Amino acid sequence: MANELQINSVDDIMRVADIAMKSSIFAFKNPEEAAIKIMYGLEMGLPAFSALTGVVLIQGKPTMSSNLVASLIKRSGRYNYTIPIWDEEQCTIVFTENGKNVGESTFTIEDAKRAQLLRGGGNWDKYPRAMLFARAITQGARAYCPDVFAGPIYDPDELAPDAHHAPPVVSEPVVRVSAVTKAPEAAPAKPAAKQHVLAEILAASFGDDKVAKENFIIKMYDQLTHNGTTGGSAPDGRAMYIEIAGLINSGKVTELDVRMMLQFEAIPVLKEDEVDDAGTGSIL
Repeated sequence: MANELQINSVDDIMRVADIAMKSSIFAFKNPEEAAIKIMYGLEMGLPAFSALTGVVLIQGKPTMSSNLVASLIKRSGRYNYTIPIWDEEQCTIVFTENGKNVGESTFTIEDAKRAQLLRGGGNWDKYPRAMLFARAITQGARAYCPDVFAGPIYDPDELAPDAHHAPPVVSEPVVRVSAVTKAPEAAPAKPAAKQHVLAEILAASFGDDKVAKENFIIKMYDQLTHNGTTGGSAPDGRAMYIEIAGLINSGKVTELDVRMMLQFEAIPVLKEDEVDDAGTGSIL
C-alpha cells in the first residue's frame, strides 16, 4: 500500500519501538523488547503493528498468535489449509502444498486434558474452539510448512500454558482486617477513571451483563479482523476490548461504527491503515 509504514534501518525500528512503548497500550518492559518483536516480524514479512500485537517473547523465544501463523501460511502462496472439523471437542486442519494434500493436524479436548491444560477458569474453559485451533494450526505448521517460519513455530500457550498473555487485570481495592475490631476495612478508594466511550456504549446497551458485553466485543473484533482493520491476534475478550478501544482513540473505528454493529450486526469496511498511536482509557 502507498501509505505502508517504511522501516529501512535500526534507527527506524527504534523510533517505532519508542512510540509503541510511550503509547502504553502494550505491556513492554522497555523499547528494546518492542524492537526485537519488530525485527522478528520483518524477517517474517510482517508490518510493525502486526509484529507488536502478534509476536510474544517467552523465555527468549519469539512465538506467534495462532491467527498470525494462519495468515502467514495462506500468504505463502505455496501452502494453504482447510478446516473440515472444528467444534468445542476437536479441531482438524488439512494442509496442502501447491494444491495437493500433504497431511492433517488434529487436536482434541482429550489431548488438552492429557496435557493438563484444562485448569479451570482459563482460556481453555472460556474459548475451547479458539484454543483447539491454535494447537492444531501450530502443530501442523511445524509438520508441514516449517520453511514459512524459518524453523519450528509455537503458539504462546504451548511454551507457557499457565501465563496470561492479555494485559493484566486491574485489581480490586484491598480489604484488610483491623487489629482492634477484626472487621473488614476497605482501603481508601482511588478516584474513578473517566469511562471510555466504548464502555459507555456497552453499559447503555447491556447494563451489567458481562457475558453479553464480551460476546459483542468478540463478534465486533471478528468483523474488524475480517475487514482487515485488526491483525486478529488478540487472545481473549479483554485484549480484544483494549485493541478496539485503541482503534477508536486513533480514529480508525468510530462511535458510529460501534452503534451500527449493535443495531445491524454489521460494520462497514474500514481503512487498513496501521494503528500508530492509541490509548485504552478504562476497561470493562
